[in-house]
Amino acid sequence: MFGIFLIFIWPLKTAVYFTVLIVLNLALLFYVEFIYQEYFANYPTDFARFSDMYFGTLVMFIMTVSFSYFAKLNYLRKFKEARKADEMKTAFLHNMSHELRTPLNSISGFSEIIISEDLTIEEMIKLARKINTSGNHLLELIENLFEITMIEQGDITIKKEDVEIEVFLK
Repeated sequence: MFGIFLIFIWPLKTAVYFTVLIVLNLALLFYVEFIYQEYFANYPTDFARFSDMYFGTLVMFIMTVSFSYFAKLNYLRKFKEARKADEMKTAFLHNMSHELRTPLNSISGFSEIIISEDLTIEEMIKLARKINTSGNHLLELIENLFEITMIEQGDITIKKEDVEIEVFLK
């Protein structure tokens, strides 16, 4: 009877183990209380003793199943939150790797051109400016990553306040 309800909470193998454990526990408790009646409460009849033991076991079973059910719900909720956080982290890293590769490719490509080809000073200066722009963009991305890390660690707090949009955009 108990195992039927447990299947909805645990996998079948665990539910069977738990049901067997409960049945063995009950059998042992019934045996000990029946054999050593003088150590337990005095009951007027054996029926009263069995009724008390049965209802006590039923209450214990309901509490165990309830606890297990809510523990599983909490586990599933936390698991979904962790999976979502992991997916967001993966997406963030994918986007950041693309954002970091773009300026790095520019720096690498333009510096190769400067090294390998005969260029005039003006062409070298033009490519050097592009390298500088890509380097500054890369530096800005890395600083933003550093700020995100500091915000997550609590080293920086975000202050929310009203601002004038027109003034802010100028």
